[in-house]
Amino acid sequence: MAVAMKTLFIFVYSLSCAALRLPANTLEDSGEKQVIFGMACGYSPEDIKPFIETLKATGYSGQMIVGGDSKLEKYLNDHGFKLHTEPCDEQRRSKKQGHFFIVDRKYSDLTEETGVSTMELQSETQESYLSDVISNSNVKRFSAYDRFVTYSEALQYYQKELPQLTMNNQLIPTKKWLGSLNQQRWIHYKQWALEGNYTSIWCVDMRDVMFQANPFKTSMPLKATNLHLFQEKSGLSGWERNRIAKCIDEQFETTPSMNNFCGGTIAGSADAAMNFFDAMTTLIARRTHSAVACHENDQPFLNYLANIQPSKDWHLNLWWEGAAMTTSDQVCGQLHSHRDAQGRLVNKKNEVIPVIHKYDRCNIKPTH
Repeated sequence: MAVAMKTLFIFVYSLSCAALRLPANTLEDSGEKQVIFGMACGYSPEDIKPFIETLKATGYSGQMIVGGDSKLEKYLNDHGFKLHTEPCDEQRRSKKQGHFFIVDRKYSDLTEETGVSTMELQSETQESYLSDVISNSNVKRFSAYDRFVTYSEALQYYQKELPQLTMNNQLIPTKKWLGSLNQQRWIHYKQWALEGNYTSIWCVDMRDVMFQANPFKTSMPLKATNLHLFQEKSGLSGWERNRIAKCIDEQFETTPSMNNFCGGTIAGSADAAMNFFDAMTTLIARRTHSAVACHENDQPFLNYLANIQPSKDWHLNLWWEGAAMTTSDQVCGQLHSHRDAQGRLVNKKNEVIPVIHKYDRCNIKPTH
């Protein structure tokens, strides 16, 4: 199975390169066409204000396309950005069909009943959902939460009783079960990229990202055919290793020491980004199990690709490398030694890091 998946990835990557090769423009070329993609379903203008205002403060004058609701249209238009409602609409249609991710059952109870460890049952998205709804954080929710419901909300939808549940209290999906927004976003990003004929692309989470500089003005190579991923944590978590085995490739040997990369900050040339979109959507579509857990999160799929056989053009940036930084409790104590005279976070080359992801984890305050 592992050999077959490697062959699949190499085939998809090679096919994409052949079909989608674009001019190798540098960022200094007069013909550059830059774009940022993001999802903001369920968000209000106030929710994305730190993202938009810190981005505009950098002097960025390129394009941005946001998957969001109509209530964002005027706010985005006022800043020269474009709205697409389709990603949110399809998630809500799926929710109306009862395709839920149930997240609030006590995992200690599940562990006692099933003998499966909490780390294997509870994904990062579920952990964040549960902590966000009970915390006082200024960042409350993922865009993917639209289909996350409590057990009581699921009961209300089905009126009397829920259909048969799995051992970890999830619904049993039908063949038409749609992946979460977290997974579906790559399909929409590919379509937007095809429509725009861009030269370089950033794909960035919106709820918890701030900018310190223009993300395209960086020494990090963004011309063809470079793609950049950025480390989120040291090591794969238990739930990711479990889902790689269950949903992707049971023969692939994962280890806790494998670096953990995040889909919330991806950057590269347009052709490299298109190749990545193809690789992700193909792998997700070939899930090896129908469980709801295999439809919820994209990070196991991303980290499988990053660890199995990435292209030579994939740059796997560790903490304090490149043009983005995803903070975690593992690096909060290092912030003081990575600041310039103006207090901005800098990388190992002493360059200002344009994109700060999950800034709330280390209590970093957006300034704009």
